[in-house]
Amino acid sequence: MCFLSIVPWFICRSIRAKIDVVSELTKKGLNFDIRSLKVGDFLWIAREKEHLAVKAKRKPRELVLDFIVERKRGDDLAVSIKDGRYTCQKFRMKMSSLRRVIYLVEEGQRFQNKGLSDQAFHQALANIEIQDGFMVKRTDNLEKTANYIVMMTRYLERVYSTKTLTSCSYEQRFEDGSREFNLNQPMHNLLTFSIFSAVSKTNQAKTMSQAFLLQLLALDGISPSKAAAIVAKYPTMRLLAAGYDNCSTDAEKQLLLRDIKFGIGLRNIGPVLSRKLYRLYCEEGALI
Repeated sequence: MCFLSIVPWFICRSIRAKIDVVSELTKKGLNFDIRSLKVGDFLWIAREKEHLAVKAKRKPRELVLDFIVERKRGDDLAVSIKDGRYTCQKFRMKMSSLRRVIYLVEEGQRFQNKGLSDQAFHQALANIEIQDGFMVKRTDNLEKTANYIVMMTRYLERVYSTKTLTSCSYEQRFEDGSREFNLNQPMHNLLTFSIFSAVSKTNQAKTMSQAFLLQLLALDGISPSKAAAIVAKYPTMRLLAAGYDNCSTDAEKQLLLRDIKFGIGLRNIGPVLSRKLYRLYCEEGALI
């Protein structure tokens, strides 16, 4: 499927807590839909122009652009860090397969009665950027959050309006995830909104490769691009085990994954993470 003529469209998650944002975006004249999203609070789609769909006698086709936003008020983020929801939500954002995950944090009055230190709060945000590979955008209040959403919508409309967009499978998305993301390239492979919604469900069946990917993403220090690169080289745990078995020495096993390329700039996985995964899969006892 190829979209040569598209209309970027903003999607807002349909839960009561987002009513304040909806009201602010309406004041600013932004066109958007409110839908049930299984992951994230805001995203953008490329929607086929209405007259083309009418001519073909079908509903407009939709592709999910590579940007998704999780919005957190500072106080809510503090609570989610303490009760563990923070880790679960980050994991589900990684599994969306979208290339630019944005954690939007409204920092006003973030510590009121929440019992979280300033140091712990900022360390959590640093971990989101460095370990998880997310973008962190900080705002002071609701109005500035809405301004950011409007700005992003206009920016994506300008950038994607000249691109050729094609649909692809969920598996292909993670293969693409091991390569550098370049928004300026002329063609982009994207999920349909229906596939995105289906794979975001927590109870869906997983292939062996998806299960392996899930396990890697659950580990500290492994971003979606790193996990995708490892799974592209070794699609299952069995194939990774075979790779270790083919090594002649323990030293060779420890560095088996070192030179796998990932992400922006096609950097190496590196020896530290390679040794960590060696300990996990090849040594007895707890991973430390």
